[in-house]
Amino acid sequence: MIRRIILFCLCFLCSAFPAQAEGTVVRITAAEFAPYIGAELPEKGWAWEVASLVLNEQGYRPELHIMPWARAVELTRIGKMDGLYMANRNPEREEWAVFTNPVGQEVSVLFKLRDRPIDYVHLSDLGPYSIGTHRGASIIGLLEDEGLTVRPLRGFSQGIKELERQQLDLFVGDRMVTTHILKTQFPPDYATMIDFLPKAILKADLHLALSRKTRDHEKIRSEFNRGLKQIRDDGRYEAILERHGFSTTLTN
Repeated sequence: MIRRIILFCLCFLCSAFPAQAEGTVVRITAAEFAPYIGAELPEKGWAWEVASLVLNEQGYRPELHIMPWARAVELTRIGKMDGLYMANRNPEREEWAVFTNPVGQEVSVLFKLRDRPIDYVHLSDLGPYSIGTHRGASIIGLLEDEGLTVRPLRGFSQGIKELERQQLDLFVGDRMVTTHILKTQFPPDYATMIDFLPKAILKADLHLALSRKTRDHEKIRSEFNRGLKQIRDDGRYEAILERHGFSTTLTN
């Protein structure tokens, strides 16, 4: 009889607390940011595959909620979401979030026609060239401070088209995003025709920012960092990138 009572109690506890039995849910929000994150991408993008693997192995159940960036930031700030993914670190955000180690980097480079012999030592050397980047990009201020004139464009696709038509000499864009657009939205000869200068203009680490209002946010950060290091060390991080058509040379 006692044994039956114990078994009944165990069954009741398991059914009453399924979330605890399966792991704590971590609600993560991000914007569409292909190829890092995207609702229609395989595994929702390489960056989400990394985060999902790390959190699952640490005993969590990650949920991805894709929404406009401004809303994602605000919901994480007020604690309606547990984490903001693919976030740059800055003093304002550090007031309401703690940041994991970097998952990747947003790297801004200069794209050009492959047969154009353009190079530079200092940004000011680029004065003779026509330069464009997407409207609202924070890098515009950096380039203008160097005395360069930058033409705002509607987006990455316009920059690629204007390079091909020789209406621009240089287009400034995130290395991975622009490469992805070249591969997926343009004929194959565009990727052969256009390349980028290896020297980065700007690098910005991309993190998981955990809301300070999230319960056990420091514990989640510590365990995420531990899991991220593990998959980097054992080669699974690199394998994920390769499955998505990239390598660590595009994320570091």
